[in-house]
Amino acid sequence: MKPQIKGKKLLSAGIALGVLCGANLITTEHKVFAATAFTLTSTPASINLSDLTPSLIKGSIEDLVKGSSYHTFNKNKSFYSTPLSINGVKYETGIGTHSRSEIGYDLNGQYTSLTANVGVDDQVAKGHGSVQFVVKADGKILYTSPVKKSGDPAEQIKVNISETKKLKLIVLDADGSIVNDHANWANIKLHSAVNLSDLTPILVKGSIEDLVKGSAESSSYHTFNKNKSFYSTPLSINGVKYETGIGTHSQSTIRYDLNGQYTSLTADVGVDDQVARGHGSVKFVIVADGEVIYTSPVKKSGDPAEQIKINISGKHTLDLIVFDADGNIVNDHANWANAKLLP
Repeated sequence: MKPQIKGKKLLSAGIALGVLCGANLITTEHKVFAATAFTLTSTPASINLSDLTPSLIKGSIEDLVKGSSYHTFNKNKSFYSTPLSINGVKYETGIGTHSRSEIGYDLNGQYTSLTANVGVDDQVAKGHGSVQFVVKADGKILYTSPVKKSGDPAEQIKVNISETKKLKLIVLDADGSIVNDHANWANIKLHSAVNLSDLTPILVKGSIEDLVKGSAESSSYHTFNKNKSFYSTPLSINGVKYETGIGTHSQSTIRYDLNGQYTSLTADVGVDDQVARGHGSVKFVIVADGEVIYTSPVKKSGDPAEQIKINISGKHTLDLIVFDADGNIVNDHANWANAKLLP
């Protein structure tokens, strides 16, 4: 069920604004606001695993303790040093190896996911070879492939490796014989989360109704601060401080062009601690490709942060919206704390 949005009363042409600055209450009236456009920078952080140097190369699981190694591996080539190819599809990057191999990497918790196309290389006659691919993180098996033979389509995998320190890529023979078990970890990549505050919005503008209608005429009350609160202090919600995020104000919209490159958005949302406890009253709204996909409960200063994780797979346009929840925008200092995009 889609979340319901209330608060169309916010859309009056003139908004009486009270902003508490130190001990003084400054009142202004805003009639017309101009939208502000920015250039786009939005690229997920990802690397080819073949660009890294393994911390470990060993043999079969049975021989693990002994430390024996059956075969090494090739970077960006098959086991036979030919271009990586699975079921007729060629790949420029990846790792070519053999069954009963294990390749280890020290990741130090820097990455969130691993993607790859796995299968038996086309150098092996169709129907031959028989392997399984295993991804292990900090001693725990996260993924085991079905049995793959030459001529089978590549298995496209995506594995959550958040906070993983030690990664192991294991290839097992599936039939008791290692003959022709030429295994490809093709196009294998490591992805890390992106701080939303590291990206540049394509637009900063106003009210939610204008956004949903797609109106080109929209107001903007305030811009935003990167990694600081609305008052340029460290981001803080209910006593918890955050190093990264976005500080803004109610009746603001911040838009990003994601190009369909991310799967989810995570954040802690709430009113900044610069506001006296119990004051301020906001709702946080996320709109993706014109559809509302999240609406927070009403948040006031002193409330714990609302921890959110929203599916944005394939979404191109992302809007972060804050609007006042009580018809008054005084003290509505809103934090999108620790906001991250996950590839």
